[in-house]
Amino acid sequence: MVIHLPPLRERKEDIPFLIDHFLGFFNKKFNRSIAGIAKEVLDILMNYDWPGNIRELKHVLEHAILLSSGNELKPEHLPKDLSGTDATPAQDRQPARVLTREALINALRQTGGNKAKTARILKMSRATLYNKIKEFNLQHESGG
Repeated sequence: MVIHLPPLRERKEDIPFLIDHFLGFFNKKFNRSIAGIAKEVLDILMNYDWPGNIRELKHVLEHAILLSSGNELKPEHLPKDLSGTDATPAQDRQPARVLTREALINALRQTGGNKAKTARILKMSRATLYNKIKEFNLQHESGG
């Protein structure tokens, strides 16, 4: 039996349910208490085409949760390319430039200091992560 599952861009009505699922999953995984998302975030997520399907949505939400410090995800926690205003190709983006010291510390804590996992979540190379750790003078906090 073959089951056809259309891509996420063809079933956008599933996005709110998936958001709720992933918020619960990551709240538990990272011991967080994100209660929800701002309306602007829902609008952005609903208008994005999701070429990476559900896996991409999962990674976007994981990234946003790690960058957030409150109990609600806001547009500034999302990657810039989701809003359609950033025409820079993904491989040329430099997310480390806008990474705050607090967000980096939070991501390192959430991953237990695992730099490879932190770099993946923050969508940067490990070399860039090490440079940011050095720039923010976090060698001691990151175990490096």
